Amino acid sequence: MKLNTQWLGKNCSFSEIFKIQCQIHQKIFEKKNENTLLNLEHSPVYTDKKKAIPPASLPYPFINTNRGGKITYHGNGQLVSYPLLNLKEMGSDLHLYLRLLEKTMILLLQEYGIKASLREGLTGVWVKNRKIGFIGVGVRKWITLHGCSLNLSMESLPPFKHIIPCGITDAKITCLEKEIKKNPPSSEEAGENFAKILQKKLKEY
Repeated sequence: MKLNTQWLGKNCSFSEIFKIQCQIHQKIFEKKNENTLLNLEHSPVYTDKKKAIPPASLPYPFINTNRGGKITYHGNGQLVSYPLLNLKEMGSDLHLYLRLLEKTMILLLQEYGIKASLREGLTGVWVKNRKIGFIGVGVRKWITLHGCSLNLSMESLPPFKHIIPCGITDAKITCLEKEIKKNPPSSEEAGENFAKILQKKLKEY
């Protein structure tokens, strides 16, 4: 499976990036575009599923969207990766795709000296009992939307204090910088490495 990777920069509007996702999604459906990975940093925003009601007094905007999962935060110091893939090339298996995203984040963290893992019954990636990687996807016509995010710097952590991330009441949130106790890679560098790992894994399908 081929993958076209794009770095879209920092402070990206959630709404504008979603429009770009939808445009690429339609082109993939029409066989006018190859599978694509969008890497970026969002401007600070909270997101949740379509009919969710936002908590009171959030410090940043709240947007309802059409992905799975529960409330989360995106913003500075966090890599966001949106793979737009035709899952028919992976046997139309959504669960396999979710495991692929988790495995890619785990392998990426290994490159920076972090041993991450899964927790039974929960999506995402953890360092012991601390969540570092998040997943929220949507699928239309067997083509994916949205994706995953990975906390890189300490700057990514404070906004999580205003929510119950992913609806998990006992979840502690961490980041790469906190775990390795030194400056983390930039989101662009981490995105490049994420893309390399994902592309390698996709060759297995």
